[in-house]
Amino acid sequence: MIVKEEHRNLGIGGIIIDYLIDYAKQLGYQEIALGVDTDNLNAKHLYEKKGFINVLFIGEDEYGEYVKLLMKI
Repeated sequence: MIVKEEHRNLGIGGIIIDYLIDYAKQLGYQEIALGVDTDNLNAKHLYEKKGFINVLFIGEDEYGEYVKLLMKI
């Protein structure tokens, strides 16, 4: 997920994450995962605040280092 810089800090990212978590619950999922660049501290903070605290994987691709986080729902 990317929120353009001019629209950041307005709660948009949190609204999208909340919606996706609720939708996953409605579909009967018990967990949800996402990936985030390790240097994207604002996004990592948001995801951790929303409950994505379990690290599944730390890796690197052509865009840099990232971490895959898991949330049990």
